Amino acid sequence: MPGLSGHRDAWAEGSDCTSGPCPLYYARSIDGGASFSAATLLTGVSDFAMRRQIARSGQVVAVVWTDAASAQVFARVSSDGGSTFGTAKVLGKTTNTGRSGNLGSDGFASVAVGQGVIYATYHSKGQPGKAATLKLRRSTNNGASWLSAITVSKATDGVDPATLSASGKNAVIVYAHRLNASLDALAVRRTTNKGASWKAEQRGFSASNLSSSNPVSTVNGTKWSVAFARCSSAECDMVDIYLTQSTNAGKTWSTPSLVQSADATHSLLVPYGIAYSSKLAIMYWKSDWAFSDYDCWVVAGSGRLLQGNATSRRPYRPAALVGPVDELAARRLNKTKQM
Repeated sequence: MPGLSGHRDAWAEGSDCTSGPCPLYYARSIDGGASFSAATLLTGVSDFAMRRQIARSGQVVAVVWTDAASAQVFARVSSDGGSTFGTAKVLGKTTNTGRSGNLGSDGFASVAVGQGVIYATYHSKGQPGKAATLKLRRSTNNGASWLSAITVSKATDGVDPATLSASGKNAVIVYAHRLNASLDALAVRRTTNKGASWKAEQRGFSASNLSSSNPVSTVNGTKWSVAFARCSSAECDMVDIYLTQSTNAGKTWSTPSLVQSADATHSLLVPYGIAYSSKLAIMYWKSDWAFSDYDCWVVAGSGRLLQGNATSRRPYRPAALVGPVDELAARRLNKTKQM
């Protein structure tokens, strides 16, 4: 999936990731996006690279993805700013399907680069509508090898990717904690020692009776930011985007503020990228519940920067979005049936 990741990007190319291969490519820009390098193939040409993510810090660039056919979660790392990449390393296997439709396995991997350490999370197992297990692995040698996996949570929502952000010795993981079939609450785990140990799970900036999901995070200096989707009612008729921030590496968080509200035309807003440039920018997707109209937007500060083209069918490239959109719809229908 394309995203806001500074000045580098990774993407998959293929038909729709369901009926044909989706190999993973990487390209970089060193002139603010005016031009990009030739694409580098990071997978086999016949691979199905699901829910790819990219992170960088200095000269270290890390990319993670799941190969849907083999159900393996992979990582490749560059230590020269993306000019070359090391060989792909298997982080683990997944039984997580976590999305509507038959798209194969997807661990919904996430990645962040800290001071001398790379963090990667993935769902090792999970089924639609049930709690999933979130795992974490670390590398302290630029991806040459990875330390043993630890369990972050056994009660995550397998269709909502966790989000990672790191700075110095600190790192923060935010994920959707599944309370029941129709209610998720955002949860945080953090480290202050490069992942040698992790603080206990904390929750607090999610509304008690409104489902929150699909977090994306970033850090700029001492300010940590998390944007997420929140149902506007228990019935989840509309889904808005909220933002919460921390100035103490995730120990405490501000009361969430509304960034963008849904409307009658586009009832569903889902963030899938966040980054700092001169302003904090949030990339999000908006749609109606009938999935007949999709728009891609970026907001920075209080102004909309960019609107993508609307389409009458679900687009392929933001593959990670298909799951959350479908899951929110299923959750809404499930809640409606319960009412």
